[in-house]
Amino acid sequence: MDKRKTLIFYENEAKSEDHQKKMYTMQKGVHKYWNYYLHNTRRKCIEELLKIKKGDSFIEIGCAEGEYLINAEAKGARTSGVDIAVNYLKKVPSKFNRIRADANALPFKDRVFDWVLCSEVLEHLHNPEDAVFEIDRVCKGKALISVPTEEHYYLTFLDKHLQREGHIQRFTINRLEGIIAQTNLKIKKIRAVSVIFNKERRSLFYRQEISPIKLKVLMLLDRILSKVFPYNRRGIQTILLLKKS
Repeated sequence: MDKRKTLIFYENEAKSEDHQKKMYTMQKGVHKYWNYYLHNTRRKCIEELLKIKKGDSFIEIGCAEGEYLINAEAKGARTSGVDIAVNYLKKVPSKFNRIRADANALPFKDRVFDWVLCSEVLEHLHNPEDAVFEIDRVCKGKALISVPTEEHYYLTFLDKHLQREGHIQRFTINRLEGIIAQTNLKIKKIRAVSVIFNKERRSLFYRQEISPIKLKVLMLLDRILSKVFPYNRRGIQTILLLKKS
């Protein structure tokens, strides 16, 4: 998928669906419990790590409809959202500072944001290293990056599915750490998402109904284990809390 096709892909995606609502609410279909579990566990982990204070400057790269912008504003932050797709930015409430830009070339000066969030974006980019360098450049405080990192996740039929979802990069935690090592950002915390459900155990979500209470208990257990070595390096997705040195 070249850059022109990538832009068309996300413009069309933004037209056809409410992407974040699809991730964070229970949808119909065989994967509904798994999708709800995975995306909401990641969101909870990110919210726990985002220690935003009133007056902080906050930017989300790849903001889609602006879910995290809304949460940051509620904590008193001055918010900006960047996305490459105009149709996504149209869905972000107009009170926010909305900027159409490429993650590899952010239109901001150096060291301007207290918080930079880039969640589930790098795997969609042709040059993710350049995006991380841009995060480093505009950050003056802390940054959060999350990406899929489960290697065998890509070695199944899901590989074609993920490509249909726009995933054009494969990450391991070692690759991610190698990119970060080339910046002025230092890793302060590592969190994993879905450490208790490996490839085989995931079938639990496909073969039975799961009560809301059981889902919440499983998500809480996942977040607890995600903080403990070595489980924090074994998730389907990895979240890094970074600090500018």
